[in-house]
Amino acid sequence: MHAATSYGISIVLGILAILILLTRSQIGGLLWTPVYSLESKLAATMQIITTPFYSKSELVSENNALRADLAEAEAEDADRNALAQQNQLLKAELGQSGNPHVQGIYADIIARPPEIPYDTLILDAGTSNGIAVGDIVGSGSAAIGVIADAMGSNSRVVLFSSPGQSMRAVLPNGTPIIVQGAGGGTLTAQVPQGTAAAAGDTTVLPGAEMRVSAVVQGIEIQKNTSITVLKLALPANIFTLPYVTVWQQQLQLPAVPTATSSRS
Repeated sequence: MHAATSYGISIVLGILAILILLTRSQIGGLLWTPVYSLESKLAATMQIITTPFYSKSELVSENNALRADLAEAEAEDADRNALAQQNQLLKAELGQSGNPHVQGIYADIIARPPEIPYDTLILDAGTSNGIAVGDIVGSGSAAIGVIADAMGSNSRVVLFSSPGQSMRAVLPNGTPIIVQGAGGGTLTAQVPQGTAAAAGDTTVLPGAEMRVSAVVQGIEIQKNTSITVLKLALPANIFTLPYVTVWQQQLQLPAVPTATSSRS
């Protein structure tokens, strides 16, 4: 009887021991779980806080680099377009002459009105480039003046529109006229009343590869006379023209100053 009682007590004590161990394990888990959870949440929060700063800095740096690359590409593209356009214009201008013996010399305009007297231009090419007094100066297929003075690396152009300058020209219907400079890129010509002429007509230089020299802007009929005055303008804007072509072809004009240099 005593042995059975002792055995039963042992079983109960064993069960209690197991329950106590299980209870401690659960309590320990309950105590440590918040600690681990808090640590994980803190790590995640720090990552959320720090990641935008690193990302923003990287994005700003990358954005600046892309802007610099874009600006460089746009500048290079603009340069290529400008060079291509200039090349096309030069080819067009230098190829206008139908006479292979008439050569064109490209020259930049380095001075123009109002820096210098109106209806004159200063070029960055001269006798060392083959330019001589009397050579025709033009833009595209149009003639706008002549070389009045030529030195080693520079030359001076007198435009057809210069006051006192005169030249022979031909209207589209073949009527020969004398065109006189009126200043500021404008010209005039007197023709008999009834002469066929209209705004937009172009005059050309006789014996100079038939180059356009002026464009009729208007017609003024003089009352009580038999004269009609043609109002003309140069075929190029001399105030914005960046460069000209000098054709090595002589043109004798009454108002051109005495030659200071000539081609041998």
